Amino acid sequence: MTRIRTIVIALFSLLALTAVVAGCGGGGDSEQPPSASALVVDSAKALNAQDPARFAFDTQAKVDELVPAPGADAQVQQFSGSPTSLGLSGAISPEAVQAKGSAAFGGQTFTAEALAGAKEVYVRFLGQWYGSKQFGLDQAKQQAEQSGGKTSDQAFNEAVANIERYGKDIFTGDVSEGPEVDGTATWQTEGTLNVDGLEKIAEQNGEQVTAEDREVLEKVAEGTTLTYVIGQEDKLPRQAKFAIDIKPSEFAESARENAADLKQVERVKASFTVNMSKWGEPVKITPPADFQPLEQLVGQFLGGAGAGAGAGARGGISGQ
Repeated sequence: MTRIRTIVIALFSLLALTAVVAGCGGGGDSEQPPSASALVVDSAKALNAQDPARFAFDTQAKVDELVPAPGADAQVQQFSGSPTSLGLSGAISPEAVQAKGSAAFGGQTFTAEALAGAKEVYVRFLGQWYGSKQFGLDQAKQQAEQSGGKTSDQAFNEAVANIERYGKDIFTGDVSEGPEVDGTATWQTEGTLNVDGLEKIAEQNGEQVTAEDREVLEKVAEGTTLTYVIGQEDKLPRQAKFAIDIKPSEFAESARENAADLKQVERVKASFTVNMSKWGEPVKITPPADFQPLEQLVGQFLGGAGAGAGAGARGGISGQ
């Protein structure tokens, strides 16, 4: 499967934009649906025009069903016994970030919340707020630049570039009128992976897709549904969804080094959905009235002193 790693990166760059994840784009007459490839290119152009990017997001990854194969190990059995999901929602801008997250696994649900401004950051965990007024988005950007890492802006721009470069080749589907979002009419394309396009991307990146690799891609494509929704007028993305319903054990042998893992799963149904809205609207945060030092939260995970009891006053989100 190493030969198709670049393909997978290209695919998830299209979807990951919205986990980070970015006006006006190209396009034709809004009364006539564009082609699927034009829809993707138009959205990339519209994203490039977002300077800076401000938007609200709601993401969810979930495993709806996992059927273990006979003799599967305990870890696979555990995943099959209860719903598994991960959600994250909030809003992002250069000035402020707000996010609420939840995770469900093993019959338990965990939640957390984070607020960040230019020079402040707050985290709510297990009902207690922790924070710092000595660190924020400005310092995080400076540290990323000094360490040679990618800033959020750079990561966003790279994701947009991947959409424009690879998006039109990643999937194929029909375009129709989509749901109204934010009072905006949309276009929606729904289809599946384009195996020929994925093979082309691999070749452009110096990789060769073998017959076994293509067999895996074709079986994955058969069980994959991709949905992409953009505004008819502004061309900005409103939803990206990647859903699979596959039988990994059927193509385990073609996967070579991953064969043992795939043989343990008879069937898996899962999805990753990102909704985007409120493009261009300012993002504001309301700091909690009372909070413990952020170091205390870090200390809990590193085995240091606990934060102590007390619920802390609630801060919150406003001004989306």
